[in-house]
Amino acid sequence: MPRVAAEAGRRYADDVSAAAARITQEGGYVRLRRWILVPEEETGFYLFHAQSCEAVREAARRGGLSFERVVEAVSDWKAP
Repeated sequence: MPRVAAEAGRRYADDVSAAAARITQEGGYVRLRRWILVPEEETGFYLFHAQSCEAVREAARRGGLSFERVVEAVSDWKAP
């Protein structure tokens, strides 16, 4: 991963995490859990745990991150 892309991804993650914390302090719930950048594709994936897609959109907006789309996902991850 090119250094510039990784640094930008980390900055976005930090800014969005801070915005998510403020939303949680205000009574909502949203947390950035993980982010993955694919520089060759100019694509980033940000995984949130939140009360709603709208809470994710608001955290992203406050953190300066624009999304092409936000979709809900469901998982059943069991530890090995």
